[in-house]
Amino acid sequence: MTTEPCTAEQRDAIRIAALARVHYIRWIADKLLATEDRLIRVEAAKLLHELTEAK
Repeated sequence: MTTEPCTAEQRDAIRIAALARVHYIRWIADKLLATEDRLIRVEAAKLLHELTEAK
């Protein structure tokens, strides 16, 4: 099986989709940080830290 190279439009679409996912995950983590449950806040903080380091 061979793969054909992506066009510039396809690469842009992939990049936009990836950024949208990261933005959505950050939005969820921000909402979780506002909760009163300490364990949830700790896990949300870990998630945000991982996203920051993945850049």
